[in-house]
Amino acid sequence: MEKPEDCVFCTEKESVHHLLFDCVVARLIWKIVSFYFNRQLGSDLESIARLWISNKSHGTLNSVCSAVLWCIWKFRNSFVFNNAVWLSTNQLWWLILQSIQKWKTIFMQEDSEQVEGFCTLLRSVLKAPPPLDWH
Repeated sequence: MEKPEDCVFCTEKESVHHLLFDCVVARLIWKIVSFYFNRQLGSDLESIARLWISNKSHGTLNSVCSAVLWCIWKFRNSFVFNNAVWLSTNQLWWLILQSIQKWKTIFMQEDSEQVEGFCTLLRSVLKAPPPLDWH
């Protein structure tokens, strides 16, 4: 199977870094995650990986970032391998929300309120009209 070199979301040249951090779709996702956690996240792998060694003090944040990375990759693969059709970023938001809800059992009890708060934010994003600017 031969895959075009273009990103499935924006038609720029695809690389792992582009797909997960530089693509307009990834930047939109990371902007909302950054807003919720009040941290600059998603500019590159280091912006999220540096928190992985924090001795569980960022458990919810690390799990959400893992879900975002996993879902962007999985969503991309649905286009490449399953001929999925692009409709809107809500498809990706929905996948992220579903993943986090499935992963709730792995969260520590003290993180459950923050996890639910993030899920509530995602539900409101899913109800909102799509953004007009993609910057």
